[in-house]
Amino acid sequence: MNIVKTVGCRLNQAEGDLLINYPFETLKKPIYIVNTCAVTQEAVRTSWKIIRRTMRDKPKKAWLIVTGCLASVERDKLMECEGIDLVLSQNEKSAFLTKLFQLGDYPYAQITRSRPLLKVQDGCNNHCSFCIACLIRGPVKSTPIRIVLQQISQLINYGYQEIVLTGLNLGCYGQDQNYSLNELLKSLPNGNYRLRLSSLQPETITDELIETLQRLMHQGRLCRHLHIPLQSGDERILQLMNRHYTIKDYCHLINKIITKIPEINIGTDIIVGFPTEDQQSFEKTVQIVNQLPFGYLHIFPYSVRHGTAAATLPDNVSRQEKKERVFQLRLLSRKKAIAYQSKFNQKYLKILAEEQNRGLSDNYLRLPLAKDKRYQKGKIYEILVGQF
Repeated sequence: MNIVKTVGCRLNQAEGDLLINYPFETLKKPIYIVNTCAVTQEAVRTSWKIIRRTMRDKPKKAWLIVTGCLASVERDKLMECEGIDLVLSQNEKSAFLTKLFQLGDYPYAQITRSRPLLKVQDGCNNHCSFCIACLIRGPVKSTPIRIVLQQISQLINYGYQEIVLTGLNLGCYGQDQNYSLNELLKSLPNGNYRLRLSSLQPETITDELIETLQRLMHQGRLCRHLHIPLQSGDERILQLMNRHYTIKDYCHLINKIITKIPEINIGTDIIVGFPTEDQQSFEKTVQIVNQLPFGYLHIFPYSVRHGTAAATLPDNVSRQEKKERVFQLRLLSRKKAIAYQSKFNQKYLKILAEEQNRGLSDNYLRLPLAKDKRYQKGKIYEILVGQF
């Protein structure tokens, strides 16, 4: 078994889980893999930090392989590093994983997560002006429905009770093969499990998909949780970001979902300090976030990514301004989370046991479990929620 250290998104985490068991037997050496991220400057710094630490700490005879998005954008720099034996770009990593699938079933039984991450889609055609991932990972590519259903069945047979579907742009699943995420969800196999969806872009959520989500969530087969990125509450900034919806469209979508599924937890992404975002633009974002019933926010200070369209714009928001805006939105996120969580005081929720006496509810609340009881990691229990 290889030793893999992964930085970044759920999609990268899913790929890292599979690299743990990639058959590098021909090398006849212990294999250390750093599966990197380059979506922000912070992710780049973290990736390099882990690479250097691994170079220092690994056994002398072990090979070090660096892959992932950083291996695509800084390939030459990595190849010049003494101590790195092999650099695999993101495309090369994908080819390796395709080969692994051809060799046989994915080794899900050896995944140590309580919730396995099942990659069903890669690539994106949106070309948001700030995003380097779509440049690295290319256009939409989807795993055929029949294979996804086989993989879900494998995971059910291994005893997993929550499975997370992930992709770079999950809502675009199937667009390259003339089917849809809605068709996949309507074909789910029966079993003792629940499915959770990773992030969905707002323009990919159709009325038909909402009806399917509502039905599956009511049945308990799909987690009452969606993550739908907003990025900015200012129309001008959204256009500069090359996002494919208006503020009006987004608000209408969120309110429609909440009306259909009142107890759902909806989270969102916000980028602060995007080029030309002035105080008025930021205040519009705060206003929209206050207005909509989010359960939490993921907040990111804008980070220049060379090669993207936004990199040609003036990065004219100071680091201190970004820091202050992130802090303000984090306070608002905490307020939103408390308001949402308080709705479930003294109610029963189905919670997946994780480590350290904590669990995750289907509506994405991380809750403490009783210390005087034993819970099996990865199993679902019905728990009475105490006061938050």
